[in-house]
Amino acid sequence: MYSRIILFLLVIIIGAFFYLHTVNPAEVNFKITEDWIFILPVTVLVFFGFFAGVTLAVFNSLFVDARRVIKDIRVRREKRLREQSEANYRKGTAELLRGNPEKARQFFEKALAANPQDIDILLCLAKANMEAKRPDEAMKILESGLLKDPGNMEVLSAIAKDSLITRDSYKAAKTFKEMLEMDPKNPFALKGLRDLRIKESEWEEASELQKRLVSRGRNGEDLAKEKGLLTGLLYESAVELMNEGNLDGAEQIAKEALKNDDAFIPAHLLLGDLHLTKGKHSDAIKLWDKAFERYNDEALFLRLEDTYLKASDPQKILDRYEKAIAQRPGDINLRLLLSRLYLRLEMVDNAIDELERLASEGEEGFYHRILLGEAYSRREQGSKSATLFKTALGLDKELPPPFRCTRCNHSVPDWQPRCQDCESWNTLRMSVEFSPASTSHTMPTGEGHNR
Repeated sequence: MYSRIILFLLVIIIGAFFYLHTVNPAEVNFKITEDWIFILPVTVLVFFGFFAGVTLAVFNSLFVDARRVIKDIRVRREKRLREQSEANYRKGTAELLRGNPEKARQFFEKALAANPQDIDILLCLAKANMEAKRPDEAMKILESGLLKDPGNMEVLSAIAKDSLITRDSYKAAKTFKEMLEMDPKNPFALKGLRDLRIKESEWEEASELQKRLVSRGRNGEDLAKEKGLLTGLLYESAVELMNEGNLDGAEQIAKEALKNDDAFIPAHLLLGDLHLTKGKHSDAIKLWDKAFERYNDEALFLRLEDTYLKASDPQKILDRYEKAIAQRPGDINLRLLLSRLYLRLEMVDNAIDELERLASEGEEGFYHRILLGEAYSRREQGSKSATLFKTALGLDKELPPPFRCTRCNHSVPDWQPRCQDCESWNTLRMSVEFSPASTSHTMPTGEGHNR
């Protein structure tokens, strides 16, 4: 049917040509160049143009059809490759979950070969290589991913994580900085770079990064933790400035730490030390005295005690102890510290009387036995002293009061601003049951500023 229609149209066109050629016998000169001129009937010229247009239309139709065919072939091929890639990706993921990174790696390589632009496959292949103990190959894969998609945050995050695993701190820091250039509030990069700076004791930069994290404005427990960590980092920055001789800068940062958390005892102690360094002894004593009234922390009282003794004014600290104990009659720690002070001042009888009163009240812990043993020893009551010292090994000459971390229960023989075990600031409190052998790691029993 289609061929008949074409034949019919051709007959009509040819018929029309001869009819027009008969009734239009005129000729025209068709000039191409000066020497190349054709004399053609008008009808021939008209029909030549017509057939030229038809020919171009036919060739255009053929070209469009050819392109469509090629495109269909390409689409079908890409679909087939994508299906193969997805199948291998699923198999690789399953093997990775089963704990077979080598098999997973093979499937991911096939999947990536079929779909080289898929970043998710590339990330999984890098992960499989890391689990298969091939960190160099994993890093090469991730770097190739950056070439395909520069600035891809997922790839940069994976590079940073793998660098931390391989302990390449320089590369990890560089990657975190690159991420922050693109996204200054990226929490993963801020925390990662901050933690690196903490390990390197770069306190100033760590605190600046922590300020950016806190400024993100998240509420609840997470914000409280971030603020607590910021306080600790500010304190360390102030200590660093003090050690460098920049007392004014240290004082400013210490006050900033207290503004962030006024209950942060290390900053109170540091501010007092700065006053002492500047020769402002009365300011230091007032500051520590006021802080003790508010927070009842023994570390503050110990610093007051040392300051008065260095100033050769023991009576003032004795009076201060008596006043504090009168205000807090149930505070066993203060009474033990007073007994210790009696021993430091060689007021042995006073120490024994106070310690014996504590024993009669049923308050007889490890540190109590240490002090009473030392008191008996100084009174040359050897047999009784030997019994008490039997369970108090490791005693030094200064009889320092013991402290325990309220977060991890780690015990230390002297106060520190930061727990060496859980790395929390402001968590060490005096513990009368301290034992040199007991550095336990039980569940937290208190709150602190932890990392």
